Amino acid sequence: MVSSGDATKSVPTSGSDGPFAAAIQSHQAGKLDEAADGYRKLLRSDPNHAAAHANLGQVLGTLGQVKEAELQYQQALQLNDREAGVWFNYGNLLRRQNRIAEAVDAYRQALTIDPGFIEPHLNLAHALRRKGDFADAVENYRAFLERRANHAEALEGLARSLQSIGQLADAVATFEAAVAAGVA
Repeated sequence: MVSSGDATKSVPTSGSDGPFAAAIQSHQAGKLDEAADGYRKLLRSDPNHAAAHANLGQVLGTLGQVKEAELQYQQALQLNDREAGVWFNYGNLLRRQNRIAEAVDAYRQALTIDPGFIEPHLNLAHALRRKGDFADAVENYRAFLERRANHAEALEGLARSLQSIGQLADAVATFEAAVAAGVA
């Protein structure tokens, strides 16, 4: 489900009991209002269900209810701060709000928890580039591209970051690779 940019990590499904499983089913079917209602109902009976808070945060963020989404992510992380996917999705929410420094911290936390989860490298690189930290962006684009070599969006970001730090020959070669990979 995760591919690039503002994509989200698949919703947690561990401990899929009846009401949680029903909310997940609605969520995965794109019935977001129904999913939100299901997660809220579950949380009324089990306020410490971290995955329900995280999934509700994801749904609310998609629905544009940013403040409530943020509160749900924070509650999920207070209950269980060892879920890389929750940190990643929270970082995406923060980045969409232009809260770049906080998004950078969330993506770094996701990578600390699960170094094999590569998508945070891409979103971290995008955030670092926006922040003007081009050298660190280059490092994260390259980490992502080690596993997804012809990813056009990452190649373009890498090329722009290389250009920003004056590595023009590498930037041109990377732009050419990005075009070959499908950047318009």
